[in-house]
Amino acid sequence: MDFLFVGTCRGGTAYVTEVLKSLGLRAGHEDVFTRGGVVDWDLYDADVSWVAVPYLEKDWGLEIIRVVRNPMDVINSILRLGMDKEAGFWNYVDGVTNHWDMWKSPQDKVAQFYLDWHEMIDVRAHEWIKVEEGPEPIAYVTGRWSDTLKLFDDRSCNHKDGVGKEVKWDELAAELRGQLLSFADVHGYDVGD
Repeated sequence: MDFLFVGTCRGGTAYVTEVLKSLGLRAGHEDVFTRGGVVDWDLYDADVSWVAVPYLEKDWGLEIIRVVRNPMDVINSILRLGMDKEAGFWNYVDGVTNHWDMWKSPQDKVAQFYLDWHEMIDVRAHEWIKVEEGPEPIAYVTGRWSDTLKLFDDRSCNHKDGVGKEVKWDELAAELRGQLLSFADVHGYDVGD
């Protein structure tokens, strides 16, 4: 295996997996780096996994690419799907960082998770791609190209229906809005109203 793409949950990892497959790579989605550990990767050229963060401290000899998606889209996707109410989600996150626990509201905890996760990935990543830019940056970082590169809309992978409440920018804690604005500025996102 040569490539590990890492982002947050609801951050475009399923989309990246589909693009890699369309490039002819044997790509897994949380098939090598799993919540239960690292599985033999001989069957894969790449794995795309948000749960790989705790394993990044070890030098695996892989090209690590950080997957970035608009922070407000990720936060609202997690809230809409009710992941913020799942003990399994927070137990896993807490095993890596408990910085999010300083906040009382679900949206602030999720926003802190987003920031913490990206900070930990950034330390190890060789480069980063934005899912909103489509398949070309993914093809570029892998050195692969296909004339039939799948140009599907990323919403089919990144947007799922849910019943949870979405939050507006001004509903996040002021300190988090400042950090998210800095993140958004570096990565070219418009997150504020």
